[in-house]
Amino acid sequence: MKNAVARTVARESGKLTSKERSEYFNFGFQYFGPFLYGFTKWLSGRLSEEGLTNVFFFSRDGYMMQKAFELLEPDFPKTKYVYFSRKSLRQSLLWKCDGFRESLRYLTYENFISVGRLLDYYGYGETERNEVAAQHGLDLTQDLPWNTLSDNETAKQVYDLLASDIAAKSREQYDLLEGYLDAIGMTGKVAIVDIGWIGSMQYALEEFARMSGRDLTVSGFYVGMNPENPIEGLAEGYLYNKDDLALRKSLLCFFGGLEKLFQSLEGSTDGYVRENGTVVPTCAAYEYEGDVRIRRFIKEWQQGALDFVALAKDDPYTEKVQDLRDWAMPLVEFGKSPPLWGVKLFSFFYNVDGTKQYFVAQKPLWKYHPKELVHDLSNSVWKTGFMKSVLKVPFPYFKIYDILRK
Repeated sequence: MKNAVARTVARESGKLTSKERSEYFNFGFQYFGPFLYGFTKWLSGRLSEEGLTNVFFFSRDGYMMQKAFELLEPDFPKTKYVYFSRKSLRQSLLWKCDGFRESLRYLTYENFISVGRLLDYYGYGETERNEVAAQHGLDLTQDLPWNTLSDNETAKQVYDLLASDIAAKSREQYDLLEGYLDAIGMTGKVAIVDIGWIGSMQYALEEFARMSGRDLTVSGFYVGMNPENPIEGLAEGYLYNKDDLALRKSLLCFFGGLEKLFQSLEGSTDGYVRENGTVVPTCAAYEYEGDVRIRRFIKEWQQGALDFVALAKDDPYTEKVQDLRDWAMPLVEFGKSPPLWGVKLFSFFYNVDGTKQYFVAQKPLWKYHPKELVHDLSNSVWKTGFMKSVLKVPFPYFKIYDILRK
């Protein structure tokens, strides 16, 4: 850590009683808390500079961002936690696509995409995916290479089988999304806050505004941002932007962990429905709904992080940190060079995005077939942590990751 950051963390840690310090609380306080504090200070400054007062924090990653922001800026004019996801936004646009190849235009890059993940992209929930697979003899776990996806016969078969249903689902969600934007008052000049990465949600929102003729000018504020698609409004990142990508790989080697730290304890937004004349969001089942232990871990690190923010905002030494990015460095270094205790901390966690994907290896190296190991590493959302969990020895894991991502 930079000296001023290290002193602040050490000093504020001393104000806590030992009863408050589970290993997850401690992690939240010492690593996530400083990151959250630095991001929130940066966000507050940028909103002030741009004169933006109507701010929307996007589910699920905006959950902790809003809580920290309201701690630092209790008198801010207007903030709202709203329900969007890549799925809910892009699904509303698919009905305008002309054929299979164009239908892939909103899909986010992955080395491989499973059939289950592709169906999820087209708007099918877990139960629907299972029904479609059973009806048409599809293997939801079959991986399709990204670089040949537009020519892949299985992917094309999935689209051709379901094209009319995909378009109908999409058009329904288009109309409902318009009603949801009206319900939350998203019009005119607004700021949106999310974790970021490639700008797909801001791009989709701007696309929707163009298609629907809505008066909406969006400025986006993120942890990191390097848009893959042309974004019209402001799109800035706390730690990296398209003109300064020095920290991009350092963040993205741990992107799954970062997202989990910020997220609310609810499922991702599936879409929208109309209830009693008002459009409201619907959420997928929360991946940890039945796991009391994991939900407790998440609550503990989130409370630790918020406790740090609450204490640090009144600490005069925090003003000695000239570069707000310094607050993020303890967590960034944790993600790049994870200690064994850190790997163990996250060994229980997984994402569900069409199929279940664990953060780190779930079995020892000697039980892996080489192709299986490459596949699991490729799909991991914490690649340096996955490598450390397999090999367990000190090694320059981030350098390996850097080479693999060139």
